[in-house]
Amino acid sequence: MLLGCTPKEDVGGSSFVYFNQTGAQVTVNVYNITLPSINGTWNEAYEIAAGEKFHIDYVFKGFSCTDKPFGGTADSVKIIFGNQKEKVYRKNNLNSRNPLLIGNYQLSSKSEDYCEYLYTITEEDYNNAAPIEEK
Repeated sequence: MLLGCTPKEDVGGSSFVYFNQTGAQVTVNVYNITLPSINGTWNEAYEIAAGEKFHIDYVFKGFSCTDKPFGGTADSVKIIFGNQKEKVYRKNNLNSRNPLLIGNYQLSSKSEDYCEYLYTITEEDYNNAAPIEEK
């Protein structure tokens, strides 16, 4: 008897969770995200209410989880706190709070084909942010 099986398409994914632990609404602006398959770049903005979480999910064929925040291609992130204060992070900035660097995330869940990373925006981040200058 000949036994066979249908190959399973491997699908994996990652979820990046952003927890706003501050008392202010935050806006996370992500700049110059590149996607080679469309030969272009774009910017994204995510609003996160005080005490709430926001998820960015990635699903991949043929891969397990990814450890690349914002797809690994963004060049900078600006976190705005209640339209009063802001903090800018650049890809080459090795700041221990830089959300572009996976080392600043907590791996909160992992299985064979899925990973969840947590980045917490804290009151200390708010306190260290610069006032937004009027233009």
